[in-house]
Amino acid sequence: MFKQFLHNVRGNFAVMTAVLAVPLLLSVGLYIDYARQSSAHSHVQALADIAALEMAGTRSSDLDILRATAKKAIAANMDPNTVQHLEIASLTLSGQQIAISLKGKIDTTFLRLASTEQAGVQAHATAERAV
Repeated sequence: MFKQFLHNVRGNFAVMTAVLAVPLLLSVGLYIDYARQSSAHSHVQALADIAALEMAGTRSSDLDILRATAKKAIAANMDPNTVQHLEIASLTLSGQQIAISLKGKIDTTFLRLASTEQAGVQAHATAERAV
């Protein structure tokens, strides 16, 4: 009877489907969350570029004024559905060059099943003032 059980191959499709279903669903979820993170990165990069150009257009050397200008430009162009918790990570003025780094997070959808609640996004932009 045991020998007969070992040679029986009926029903192995159902078993393999059940075994492979979880990794397959997680890989599809990983792709969807990666696509969302890639889209969010493009958006954050565009915001960093806009903020850097806005700050380069001002003649101020005061970092507080430059930060306020960047925040205003970011708020005017930000899509809150794309990225959450966006903040200015760094802002530097070196001669005529202004550099800004932004970082934010996106909420994952399918990767929550793998205990990953959020994914990070960051971007950096540099602009030079015209002399």
